[in-house]
Amino acid sequence: MIQTLILVPILDFFPEKTWAIDKEKAPAKAEASSNSTSSSLSPEEEALLSQGKFQEIVDSLAPKLSDLEASKLKLLGRAYSGLKNSAAAIKTLSLVLGKNPKDAEASTLIGLELMSQGKDREAMISFREALKNDPKFEPGYFAIEKIYIKKKNKYELRMLYSDMIELLGEQPNYVSRLCEIYTSSGLFEDAKKTCRRGIALSKDDPKSYLSLAMTLRDTGEKEEAIKLFRQTADDFKKSDEAQLVFAQFLDGEKNFIESNKYYKNATEANPNSLRGWVGLGLSSLELQKYQITLEALTTACKLDRRAIKEVRRAMGILRTMKEEKWIEKFSLLAEKCGLPTYDSKSTK
Repeated sequence: MIQTLILVPILDFFPEKTWAIDKEKAPAKAEASSNSTSSSLSPEEEALLSQGKFQEIVDSLAPKLSDLEASKLKLLGRAYSGLKNSAAAIKTLSLVLGKNPKDAEASTLIGLELMSQGKDREAMISFREALKNDPKFEPGYFAIEKIYIKKKNKYELRMLYSDMIELLGEQPNYVSRLCEIYTSSGLFEDAKKTCRRGIALSKDDPKSYLSLAMTLRDTGEKEEAIKLFRQTADDFKKSDEAQLVFAQFLDGEKNFIESNKYYKNATEANPNSLRGWVGLGLSSLELQKYQITLEALTTACKLDRRAIKEVRRAMGILRTMKEEKWIEKFSLLAEKCGLPTYDSKSTK
């Protein structure tokens, strides 16, 4: 299957309106301390940031650099980041630390800029400094997580989320993520315990259900796994991930009739699901529903031109089936799919 690239821009860590954890769900001890200054942006500034109008922010704030308060300096630094000017972003954010060396937000923002330059070691130092100054600063943990994911360090990921639960409280998203990490680490007893806790804390989130089903599958409890996969997919019809995970499991069982149904559900839940359209196309191919395969892979190509690999794969299968008429149609799709301007969004 084709997997989309996940890019993590600085704004994903730092939404424009608030830093706080959901106060209705989070325990009191998860509230930020004075070292993690909340952004006090005007509605106009929030709008400019969310709309990506970084140059306007720079043009407005840069001339007043020496008079800016910390929140505005951080806004300016984020705008420079949006313009891919890491040097200016780091220089601006360092001014915040000059005023308050314990500002966890500024340290984390600087760390993200260092990460974007490939300086993971320096970034980690900056993130650690942020959490040293404010152990309850949630974005600092999420930033560190990206480094551990990049390094495929599952041990440190487990320790990180265990620390977050201890320091920030047993929040459902933390427990669900730890459940997922235990599952992928093959620590099945811990996975079962943590995933069941994740389900208890958040019955409306499919993630822990799916991780528990994977654990049951990997421990040889196949019937229980199938039951839970199916129940999760049927209960969470609006979750393309729930549909995809079960469909891929069914593919592994060579049950293409059922997997085809769940891939279709995934595309209905999320029309931009590349894996959904590719899965629908290839499972339809197994069922000799060539028109559906053509339409599904055409949509996949519009989402990401790298889907040409799957188009060529389909052509190879059609050649073995001696389906000359369909080979010609898929050849035309292959020509279009490979063009840089064919997909609906630029892909590197």
